[in-house]
Amino acid sequence: MKSLRVRNLRSLKDSGEIEMRPLTFLLGENSSGKSTFLRLMPLLKQSIEAKTKGPLLWFGRYVDFGSYREALSKFSEDDTIQMEFVLPLLNDFKLYSSPSRTKVSRFDARIGLLIEESTESAASFTKVCTISMYDVTVKITLDENQKVVGYECNKHDFSRAASRVFSVGQRMGQASSIIPVLHDSTRGSRRFSTYELQTNSLIAPLYSFLKNLLHRDVSQENLSRIVNNIVLGDADTMLASIKSSNTSLTRWTQRVARWSVTTPAFITLRDFYLAWVTPQVLYSADLYLYNYIQNIKYVAPLRATAERYYRFQDLAVDELDFQGRNLALILQNMSKSEALNFEEWTLENFGFAVRVRPSGGHSAIMIKEAGSPHEVSLADMGFGFSQVIPILAQLWLASSPNPALRFSLRRAIPVTFAIEQPELHLHPRMQARLADILYKTVQLAQKNDVNLLLLVETHSETIINRLGLRIAGGELSSDDVSVIVFEKPYPDAPAISRMATYEENGLLKDWPLGFFEPEVV
Repeated sequence: MKSLRVRNLRSLKDSGEIEMRPLTFLLGENSSGKSTFLRLMPLLKQSIEAKTKGPLLWFGRYVDFGSYREALSKFSEDDTIQMEFVLPLLNDFKLYSSPSRTKVSRFDARIGLLIEESTESAASFTKVCTISMYDVTVKITLDENQKVVGYECNKHDFSRAASRVFSVGQRMGQASSIIPVLHDSTRGSRRFSTYELQTNSLIAPLYSFLKNLLHRDVSQENLSRIVNNIVLGDADTMLASIKSSNTSLTRWTQRVARWSVTTPAFITLRDFYLAWVTPQVLYSADLYLYNYIQNIKYVAPLRATAERYYRFQDLAVDELDFQGRNLALILQNMSKSEALNFEEWTLENFGFAVRVRPSGGHSAIMIKEAGSPHEVSLADMGFGFSQVIPILAQLWLASSPNPALRFSLRRAIPVTFAIEQPELHLHPRMQARLADILYKTVQLAQKNDVNLLLLVETHSETIINRLGLRIAGGELSSDDVSVIVFEKPYPDAPAISRMATYEENGLLKDWPLGFFEPEVV
């Protein structure tokens, strides 16, 4: 996901489009909207992990937004919550149609969702879905039963052709469908298939338009040949593919040879084609978003309190709990070499080693500080240790070169860590070390071919200054870091956001004056 935007959620009337960089920090005063934005990540995650009637599960395992009505911003003017994703649909994305495979180029799809409360219950549903590809926008309107009641591509209305289409995921209470997946009810199966493209009702307007350009008795085979040769892309790419059609239709070849990107017939054909392929693009976008959300790792603001002993459990654990409650299990499951590597990593970067010691049917998490010959139980250390160690373990697992330790990663799909207040109960010196670990983890992940993104909500001036120091020293690229500042012009105003970026000298550009300063009394 390249960027995310939300409107009308709690104090956020409009977050603005927020780009996801390797290191993205969210700052602001209390109740300024920064936590609301970060918690979109666990909100999405809990929504795909359960079967829901609507696109989002407002109250779940990770976060509690209450109900739709409670999550809705008081600044909303139309009682809707809107989300917008920019998704990079990858080079291996293919559109299938018989008898041959349609070619496609890489592109970014901008997906917009307008969510509304149901009139029959407290549930919510997707009322409008828009998808923008290049300079074309398709708008799909759905009713509460997720039946398509409106389907427009630029100025062309396909609502009649789409009258038997509905969103299969949300209509049937299936998990994983944040983005509506469209299904043609004229087909027997309720499971979407890529081959559905060749028979869905939206191809009829496309074929009808082509027949009008040629002659009414043109064969289905020739129509399919023309359509199959079109390459999904910008106007120039699509026009070039149309002109290179390998067809025996002389009239068609002569006609399109005179076309330019401003020819009305080409513009109409392009709109009809994009309206036809939109169900497959939405399907692929939802699949990408589902995989992206699966790779979201959330770290809550208050991690689990350390216990003196943990019972042994014969369980396979490959992911740390969002509150760090299974930290001991994660450490127990490490091999000797893995445990040693983790000890050395924490010792080098944070000045203490973390290890697990068995004790009868239990185990204890022990801390050994640099220069000390003694181990001390985590339960006897300062509270800050128990708060930061789950974060360290998460980051080490994510950046590890050992495939057995890594989460299910693919380079094309980033791993996004949403971390709330990692500096809690840490001395400023430890906060500075934490800042170093954050950027070093991203760099290590890049070396290990892991696309790692860190989304961090913080109040720490130390962390922000430390990153500027590392940028000035050439250890970190300013292009990898952004700081999003959330503000309210006055107490009862909607929150707004602005992006501050680091210059090469480590200073922040567009930084609000006196941001970390107390009020003058």
